[in-house]
Amino acid sequence: MSFGAGSILALLIAGTVTSGMSVPLAPLQSGRGTVHYFHPPNVVLDLRLASGTLNRIPLSYEEVGQQRKAEIWNATVLAEESGHFLIFTDRFSSNANVQGECGASDNSGTDGEWYLHVIRLTAPMRETFSLNINSCYRSLTTVRGYPKFDPVTHILVVKIVHDETSLISISRYLIGTDGSVEMIK
Repeated sequence: MSFGAGSILALLIAGTVTSGMSVPLAPLQSGRGTVHYFHPPNVVLDLRLASGTLNRIPLSYEEVGQQRKAEIWNATVLAEESGHFLIFTDRFSSNANVQGECGASDNSGTDGEWYLHVIRLTAPMRETFSLNINSCYRSLTTVRGYPKFDPVTHILVVKIVHDETSLISISRYLIGTDGSVEMIK
């Protein structure tokens, strides 16, 4: 194989391997972030703040039974308090289960697995909260317009429809200036 053909083959392989494995976290005001899906099931947030140092923060995902994440679709900032905390969501396609349900069909929001994360931006930076808020496998659908964060009260509200029963659950969380999360009863 010639050098040129080998280079093209290497580029094609690299493009295939990374497809669906990393997405930018946007819009992030205090720096740059990328969610990376390394050696599934490991997922990390690479966060480079204005100081320039790179922070690699492991993310956690609750998965039940055959529920699994496949290709990552997007990561979106919900709220950010510079130097204190970051709230964001990320969405993955679902691996199809034995019956072929929950397949990786599209990223319209009706299928897939959608997670909510809170990251503490003070040392040591780490994830303080993770919640599965939309799931084909668990028959959960997030109510349109949620989750919502109020920057004045620091209250995060999540509304989820349980598809099998049509019941709506409302969860409220107080986000501390240190990124701590406390459920409000």
